[in-house]
Amino acid sequence: KEYKKLDNSITIGYIGDLILLENQLKLSNNNFDYMFNNMKERFNNTDYVFGVLEGPVDDNSEYSYGNYSDNKDLKLNFPTSFLKSIENSGIDFVTISNNHILDRGIDAYNSTLTNLNNSKLDYTGTKNNYKIINIKGLKIGILSYTYGLNYLNNNDYKEYTNYLVNPYSKEFNRYKKLIHKDFVKLKKSNVDMIIVMPHYGTEFNYRIDLYQKIWNDFFICEGANIIFGDHPHVIEPIEYRNNSIIINSPGNYINSYIGHDSDISMYVKLYIDKNSYKIISTEITPIIATKDKEGKYYPELL
Repeated sequence: KEYKKLDNSITIGYIGDLILLENQLKLSNNNFDYMFNNMKERFNNTDYVFGVLEGPVDDNSEYSYGNYSDNKDLKLNFPTSFLKSIENSGIDFVTISNNHILDRGIDAYNSTLTNLNNSKLDYTGTKNNYKIINIKGLKIGILSYTYGLNYLNNNDYKEYTNYLVNPYSKEFNRYKKLIHKDFVKLKKSNVDMIIVMPHYGTEFNYRIDLYQKIWNDFFICEGANIIFGDHPHVIEPIEYRNNSIIINSPGNYINSYIGHDSDISMYVKLYIDKNSYKIISTEITPIIATKDKEGKYYPELL
């Protein structure tokens, strides 16, 4: 009976931060399919897969500079071939609400939007933007936010992406009201479920911080059914709240920095009942970043 329920479910997948560091770009020969080959079957066996595009995609700007551990000012930017590999892997949706999306400036940001619009990927993360998708009759509204943007002051956040203010900020209540309006818009669209994709938390921390807890509580109270969090770069616990689920952080997807256990990540697959639209099961695939003879990191399933 349980297998029958799973076979008749709608499935949604979530993978962690999609990042290319400087060393990965040097070794890639502009082809990134190797990063996804071991995961394609799982992605393709899921009805719809979400991920986090952790940086701009612009062939006219300098690509990623830095590797976390080399004392360089980390600035990310990916070639369009990386976006193509993501698209071909079976991933369907990315959020661009993250601290790196403006690392290469406004022109690279605008190029990223153009490249995404020219791809088959759905996305959200621009200012005042939300997305409604339909998966086998299941109507899902998606909201995404970030705690901030690198190298920019607070006023710049407001123009380009949805800002998730620090709970200790004097503006906390004002931003809660703004985000409340986002939920109201989705509910008026008669969505069956709401997914929130927040970019938040403490890097390389294995437990959620107060920032995450306060915003998670708020999202759940507003009606979020699924929270797909990211940014800590390591795995954090999954939480269940009545009929809602919180994936605080699945960890990074494959990248060349493996310190602080950031070589370990997970692919999360949710099974949703077709009739009640309740989450009935959660499946986790543990992944480790493994280096081949050429020095390239690829996903090995544990």
